[in-house]
Amino acid sequence: MANHVFANSTIKHSDPAELNKLYELLKSVDEKLISYLLDDTYTEEDIDRNLMTDAIGAKWMEVDELEQYNDEIILITTTAWSAPVEMWENLETKGFSIQANYEDEMPNFFGQYSTEDGDDFMDTGDMYEAIDEAVENFESDIKETSDYNNALYEECVDSAVKSFDGEVSDFNRETIERLVENYLELQDHYVGE
Repeated sequence: MANHVFANSTIKHSDPAELNKLYELLKSVDEKLISYLLDDTYTEEDIDRNLMTDAIGAKWMEVDELEQYNDEIILITTTAWSAPVEMWENLETKGFSIQANYEDEMPNFFGQYSTEDGDDFMDTGDMYEAIDEAVENFESDIKETSDYNNALYEECVDSAVKSFDGEVSDFNRETIERLVENYLELQDHYVGE
């Protein structure tokens, strides 16, 4: 079974007709959508893993939620193994602008994507190693359980953020904070709880 990757996308276009066309195509992930994304004509029989990967960036995509407002489409998807980065890039060649975030269910990675900044992919392997090291090296004279846990959490968040090269966006920092909290609870690193 594939790891599911959950993505939330906001898609805009200056031409309402293009936005309407995409909205209709996204109602069914089929040969019409793939043909549109790849600027070619494909039949249902043509659609295979390679074409899906070229068009969307994953071997399959499910549309979990699709809403259209005046000047934007809100698209929530689940894909196999990777975020639909190729779909976003293919849409950009057609004049669409994208703001999106995504997270692998494990999570092995997470990130955000925007037309302005591209893909900000965050691999969690080094992050979890940094958290484990912070827990192992954490020393405190704090006796109050909640204060101790808060100090441990802050130390682990700082270590996790530092495990990523470069600047960490606000969205990615919030994701890191949530993942650290979940990890510390799951690994029973908090005391008295």
